[in-house]
Amino acid sequence: SYKFVHNVFVYGYDSNEEIFFIAGSLKDGKYMFTSCTFTELANAYNSVSQSEDLLGGVSMYKYKKISVDFDLYFVTNSIIEYLYSKNSFQYDKRLHIYKDEYIYGISVYQHLDDYLSRHLQGEEKEIDIRPFHALWDHKKCMLSRIKYMETNNLLKKTDSLLEKYKIIEKDTLIHRNMILKYSLTKNKDVIEKVRRGINNLVENEMIVLNRFLESITPL
Repeated sequence: SYKFVHNVFVYGYDSNEEIFFIAGSLKDGKYMFTSCTFTELANAYNSVSQSEDLLGGVSMYKYKKISVDFDLYFVTNSIIEYLYSKNSFQYDKRLHIYKDEYIYGISVYQHLDDYLSRHLQGEEKEIDIRPFHALWDHKKCMLSRIKYMETNNLLKKTDSLLEKYKIIEKDTLIHRNMILKYSLTKNKDVIEKVRRGINNLVENEMIVLNRFLESITPL
């Protein structure tokens, strides 16, 4: 019923039925798997102008089995850059998605607080769940990283480090769910609770990540 340019993942097709199997955030912001006809996808693609096509056309992905070494220097440096809100992408010429005006690292919390403040003042109409979900993904990845490093003796024995970060991951999930609740109820008390929670989370995460850096065992 209206034009909304966004990317989708095409993971298969049926040439007899002339349908593509696609995945993406296609309905009410939910990630889902469904199908569309060859004609529907062609019409959608052809309706997008070059200036609107932020992804630069169609990208083909192919599964390739490779062996990847754990880069302890990269991990250490990326955590430092996260804490100081530096742009980690600027060193990797393969990545061209960064811009100077983007927000990096832990400073994203301040911008989320400003975003929520605008909702309280009525300057924003609809809440965007994606930043809060992305933060939860980040905490889950960090938990996996800590577990891996502990298992492979890359961290000094700090039993409480993992437990403390589990609390951060849990709090981030709670914030994500509260934003989902607000999107349905429009109860601004929920926004206030999330803002207070985020401020506490920033302080805790900075403490835990600095302890994480101190616990890294040099190779």
